[in-house]
Amino acid sequence: MPNRSRLPLIAFRAFEAVARLGGVRRAADELRVTEGAVSQQLRALEAALGVPLVWRNANRRLTLTEQGAGLLSNLTAAFDLMEHGVREVEAARSSRRLRVRVLPTLAIRWLIPRLGGFYQRHGDVDIEVSTAAERETVLGPEDDFVARQGRGGWPGVRAEPLFQDAFLPVCAPAAAKALRAPKALAKATRLHSMLRPDAWRIWLEAKGMTEAVEPEVGLRFANAALAYQASIEGLGVAMAQHAYVEADLRDGRLVAPWPDTVGTTEGYYLLCAEEKAELPKHKAFLAWIRDCVGGTAGIRPRQG
Repeated sequence: MPNRSRLPLIAFRAFEAVARLGGVRRAADELRVTEGAVSQQLRALEAALGVPLVWRNANRRLTLTEQGAGLLSNLTAAFDLMEHGVREVEAARSSRRLRVRVLPTLAIRWLIPRLGGFYQRHGDVDIEVSTAAERETVLGPEDDFVARQGRGGWPGVRAEPLFQDAFLPVCAPAAAKALRAPKALAKATRLHSMLRPDAWRIWLEAKGMTEAVEPEVGLRFANAALAYQASIEGLGVAMAQHAYVEADLRDGRLVAPWPDTVGTTEGYYLLCAEEKAELPKHKAFLAWIRDCVGGTAGIRPRQG
C-alpha cells in the first residue's frame, strides 16, 4: 500500500498557488496566510525535495525551474481531481437538501415541533431551516421553500396554505385570575411582537375596545416566540396566533381567558417555485405539509 505520510500537502498548496497566481503575495491572499508563511513553505519544500522549484530574478518575479514546472503539472492534475471529488460529494448532498426559509416564530412554534414526523418518513432528505424577518419574503434562487404572509395568488409559485390568522389573548394560568372581563386588559401588561405589531389592534377593534384598551402600549419583543415565552413566565398577556400556541394551551402552560379567535383575510403560506414543486423531494415535503395542516402529522405529545 502507498505511504503518503511524507507528502507535504500544505507546502504543495503553497507552491501550486504561487505558481498559478504568479507571486507570493497573491498566493498568501488566496490561502489567507502571511507572505512569510508562504515563502517558508516554499523553502521547506525545496529543501525536502533537494532541488530548486522557482527562480527569483532581480525584479522579484518568480520563474519556475524545469523541476518546478513538472511538479506543478502533476499537482494541478491532482488538485483538479480532488476538487472534482469534493464537488461530487457536495452535489450528492445538495440532491438531498431542502432549504426552507420561514419567519422565526413559525420555525420555532410550528415547523420544528412537527419536523420529526417528516424525518420518520424521509430520512434521506436533509432540511436546512433558516429564518427571515420579512412577512412578505421573496422566494430566492437558493430557496426551495419560503413562508409568506398574505392572501395567496402569487404568480409563478406554488403556494401551500398553512393557516389563517386567528388571534386570541393568552397568559400564564396565574395571570388569568385577574382577567375576569376583557376590559381588565387595560390594567394588564400587554406583550407585542415587533414582527406583527398590528395583532393587538386587530383583536381590540373586532371587540370594539380600542378606546378602553390602548393597542400600542406594552412590552415589545423581536418576535412572537419571545412574547409567548414572556407570557409563560408571567410577564403579561400576549396576543397570540392560535396555530403557534395550540400545544401550550393544551398542556396548560398558557390559558386563553376568552377562547374565541379573531381572524383576518390573510394567512401564512409555504411557497415553492413551480418548476421545483414536482421534484420528488419537494413533492414529499409538500405532501407532509398538507398532512400537518390536515392534522394527520401534527406535534407529537411531550414525553414525561
